[in-house]
Amino acid sequence: MIRRLALFLLFALIPYGYIGMQLDFSYHALSGYIGWGVVFILIGFLTRRRILGLECIAIPFISYGISYICVQAFQNERWSYFFIPFGVEGSLLLFYILSLFGLGIGLLIGKKKKNPAL
Repeated sequence: MIRRLALFLLFALIPYGYIGMQLDFSYHALSGYIGWGVVFILIGFLTRRRILGLECIAIPFISYGISYICVQAFQNERWSYFFIPFGVEGSLLLFYILSLFGLGIGLLIGKKKKNPAL
């Protein structure tokens, strides 16, 4: 139980969206977005394998809230010219909607086979 709570807090309290957008803005690197996608696929996989509970479906929403607060606190005026056509908040929301697909992919990958090949 404590392990599940620790993993939940570890995954939920990281502002993946802000980190990805900051790396994209500062270094024009997509590595933040790729890492973000891999983490959400991993969360889905661990949820399907029952290492994490179904409460992990809330992780993207908690992380979005933290990322939104970080974006509002730390963005500068140039961000709105960089993230076109959706703007900063729209891009953040779009990426979190896409991360739900990553959770779904992780859930599909984590499905156990009934008769594994020997």
